[in-house]
Amino acid sequence: MKSCAGCVLGVGNSVDGTIRCFKYATVSNANDDKENCLYYIDITTNPICPVCCREGEKVSGITVKSMLMNTEHYVEGNDYYICKNPRCLVAYYDAHDNTICESSLKVPIWYKEGARPEFDCYWSKVTKDDVIKAVVEKGARDVKTVSEITGAIKNSNCLVNNPTGKCCHNEIQNIIDEVTKNIT
Repeated sequence: MKSCAGCVLGVGNSVDGTIRCFKYATVSNANDDKENCLYYIDITTNPICPVCCREGEKVSGITVKSMLMNTEHYVEGNDYYICKNPRCLVAYYDAHDNTICESSLKVPIWYKEGARPEFDCYWSKVTKDDVIKAVVEKGARDVKTVSEITGAIKNSNCLVNNPTGKCCHNEIQNIIDEVTKNIT
């Protein structure tokens, strides 16, 4: 069954490839008029982890390759996704169900269960505990102050140092928010 630009209301015609649409009688191109369709729902998602069946987040191949202790299972040109499930042993996977386990990485993924050390800033080796201490013991209330106290985010090259390939700024802010909520 095909659907009209993702609305799940269309029924495909296997003979000529056209789609019988609930709103527009026949649509030959799955993207025709999607902007004007009241029923359009963007159902584009990332492939799911083949082990835990949860949707991951796309990660640069540069990030994946730089995280691996051994690149023998890395396939150049594949799109990779990071498994966001804290309990799943898979770190990265691709759309072909190839997986890379967390144990194959140079560093632990901070949000995975049992990650030690639990880095927030991989470049500066700043842990979640370091951020909590900056907030509780030194009174930091924003990322800039945490950065000044801990050295986080000073010399970042997150694409190759953080398993997500992203800057830790948001994660540090989340820790600050969580800790300050419990202080006040």
